[in-house]
Amino acid sequence: RNNKWETYSMGPKTSPVGELIGFDVRYEAGEPVFVIATSENGILINEKSHWRMIRHPLTRPGGYISGMIRTGASYFLASNQGVFKLENGVVNPLTEINQQLPDQTLVAISVTEKCGPKGPENRIWLLGKHWIGFVQQGKFSLLASGFPMTNDTSYQTGVICASERGNVYFGNRFQLFYCNENNPVPQKLGREEGLTGEGALALMVDREKNTWIGGLRGLACIPFTRFINLNMSDGLYDNEVSSALEIRPGEYVFGH
Repeated sequence: RNNKWETYSMGPKTSPVGELIGFDVRYEAGEPVFVIATSENGILINEKSHWRMIRHPLTRPGGYISGMIRTGASYFLASNQGVFKLENGVVNPLTEINQQLPDQTLVAISVTEKCGPKGPENRIWLLGKHWIGFVQQGKFSLLASGFPMTNDTSYQTGVICASERGNVYFGNRFQLFYCNENNPVPQKLGREEGLTGEGALALMVDREKNTWIGGLRGLACIPFTRFINLNMSDGLYDNEVSSALEIRPGEYVFGH
């Protein structure tokens, strides 16, 4: 604040925090609201410099939270017991959505937000141990399944990130995959494909639509501007193109 770092206490020392899974800051009436999801101890919320703990409602033994995202003032939590929603300080399971999932063991969650003709169109992406899909308008759609993602019981969380192009990157610290909504066959990304290492710990799409991959061996960027190759199989009259003209924005004429 005012170009200076400020520190915030993590609450009473008698309250164990455990492993941090998700972190978010939003503003209400100009004041920050901190929300921190922990793996097994619930959700910490700081409002007006006051911390409170919301215990997660995971009922079965061994329950844990694997991810958290925010849309508006609501939070969605991924867990090994399905998806939960945190709203107005109350956490409830999304039973109708959980019943649609291949299984309820989730390792990652993310959201893509865009404005549609009828308002915001949010798509919540979910990653299981061997499947990936999304929820939109209360309906779950499976994108791909059966891919050989390595899982280790020591690491219960993964990463997932989708771009406006329809590209989806997902995996964990051991492996990273890529697929497209129009071609939902997962392809492995790693050293052989030009990355500095295998797997990913963090994924992000920036405001210029570049995709960033953070891993154990550094940082990689997949730029939004990439080559598009077209030939006769795509509708050109001939593979040899000798002239090009943009007759109006977004409309082109090519000569052979």
